[in-house]
This record gives sequence, C-alpha cells and structure tokens, in this order.
Amino acid sequence: MDPLQDQDGAITVAASTGALTQVVKDKKKKKKKKLTPKERALERLEKASSKILDDSEKFNNLIVSVSFWLRKKEKIVNKLLKNQSLQSIDHEAFLETVRKKKEEKEREKQENEFQLTEASKSDIVESPVASDEFMVSYDDFKLVTSDLDIPCTNVQQHVICKILDQNSTGKLDYRSFTCDFLDSQIRRHHIDGIRLITKTEPTKYMHQITFKKELTKHFASSSPLYIKLDLKHVTFVNEKDFRGHIKDEIVNTKWKIISLVELLKERLDIASYKITLFQDQTKAKGSNLDEGRTLESYGYTGTDYQQALSNNEKTILYFDYYILNNDDPILNCDFYFNDYKFKK
Repeated sequence: MDPLQDQDGAITVAASTGALTQVVKDKKKKKKKKLTPKERALERLEKASSKILDDSEKFNNLIVSVSFWLRKKEKIVNKLLKNQSLQSIDHEAFLETVRKKKEEKEREKQENEFQLTEASKSDIVESPVASDEFMVSYDDFKLVTSDLDIPCTNVQQHVICKILDQNSTGKLDYRSFTCDFLDSQIRRHHIDGIRLITKTEPTKYMHQITFKKELTKHFASSSPLYIKLDLKHVTFVNEKDFRGHIKDEIVNTKWKIISLVELLKERLDIASYKITLFQDQTKAKGSNLDEGRTLESYGYTGTDYQQALSNNEKTILYFDYYILNNDDPILNCDFYFNDYKFKK
C-alpha cells in the first residue's frame, strides 16, 4: 500500500499539506504585469496631478493663472479646439466606415462566395461620433493650449483636463473651458476642503470653530477676491485717452505688485526694468508700493469675479518708469550730435 494513501485511496494529511505549500510557492513566483513606458508615464502623471489637487494653494494659483490667460485668448482657444474636434470626428468617421466595409465583405463571403446580398437597413448603424461634436481628447487639448503659450506644465495641463472631464471618459467638452467655470471650480475646491478640518491636522483656529456661521466665514475668506483696477501713467494722469493707461483690469487681490509690473511691461512694451507703482500722484516715498507685497496687504479688499466685473467703483494706481543713463553711444547719439554742432 502506498504510504501516502490509506486503504480507501484518499490522500493523507502530509501529502495534501505538501501540495498546498507547492501551490502557494507557485503563486509567489508569479510576477507582476509589466507596464509599458506609456503606462508608466501616465501613472507618474496621475500621481503628480493628484498632489496638486490635494494642495489648495497650488490648485488656486494654477486656476488663477489659467483664468487670467484665458481671458485674453478665449476666442482663439475655442476656435482652435473646435477645429481640432472636427478633425478628430472626420478621422473617427473614416475609421468607422472602413470597419463597416470590412465587416460587410466578411459577411458576404460567409453567406455565399458567388451571391452578393445588399446590406439591409437594420445592418447600418449610425456613427457614434456624431454625439462627440464638441469633445476633444486630452492630447488635443494640451496641444492646442501649449501652442497658445498656456502658463502650465504638462502636469498642470493634466489637472485642467481632469477638472473638465468630470466623468473620467478620456475626453472633455471644450465649451466648458471658460473663466466662469474655472472660478466656480476654485470655490468648489475650497468647499471640499472641509475634509482638512480634522484633529490629525492641527491648525491655529480650526479647533475653535463650533458654529456653522464661523465656518462659512472661514471658507468665504479663502475664496479668491477681485478688484477692478486702473493703472495710469503719473505724468499723463489728466489725459483720459492716453494710450499708456490700462483701464478696467480685473485682478486678484492675492497678486503681488511685481505681477502688476509684469502686466505693464507686457501690455505697453516698456523696455525699462525700473517701474514703480504709487498709491497717489505725489510720488512720495511713502506712497510707492513694494514689489514683494500683495494688493491685499495694502488694504485692497475685493469681491467675487462677477461682482467686480459689474462694479462701477475702481481702484486707481499710478506708475512711472525710468531710463537709466549709461555710456552707450547709441542711446546718447543726440548728445553727441548736439555737441558736435556746438563745437563747429
């Protein structure tokens, strides 16, 4: 009699234990499925984008910068995304037509090699791409916005795509890419931030919040605030139609003064690197604004974007810039010409 079996032919406990151990070893030997380079890159992209979504400050800075960029280029962005959507629809429709023709030929061969049958109307299926008229893929969206110099990295662009693609379909509706939508998202992100109020994440004031009213005040103070701003050249402040003035600009109160300086350089093509902003026309030492401070730190309180847009009250700041003297003969050519004429 086999030592591993009893009289009835059943496997003994020792034999069954050995077989179970072998099965466990075989499972351990199975290696994890290797990811392709594209899948690994996508995994890293998802991890990096989730970090931005979890960080309120980074998320807010991203939305504000993209919203500011979109205000100037919203028309051209929509136009290019529409063209990209139509091109993708044409390509998908072409692939759908090729697939149907191939299936039809295979069906005809299976039915009869010598008899050709016309496809019935029930066999014709409408192309599903008709419902995707306003949809673009992540790659198409990133391609269009990158060509228009969106102030984002690849990870930040992926975050914007995930916000627009709320159903996680891999495509997004480009019509929802508006400033109003972005502003609503940043407010919703702060409201979702209620999860941060936990005992494991201590803050200075969170444990003292007990009433719903106080909690609402906290989130209201965290939402972005805007003001309507006029930037006027201090020398031509009385000239209303002077082209060097910037009027009715909606800016975030979290902006630093250096951001306004860069705005002046971009809008007015000012070559000087010495631009100073003042709170009044006197240009006194106490009225100049420090580039490292924000508008909010100077006491400028704002409202939500829509209210600031329709508000008639404006905040006026004054600026001036200087061209420093140097020994460059090109910059001083008028001086040399006059000096030559005087001597002669």
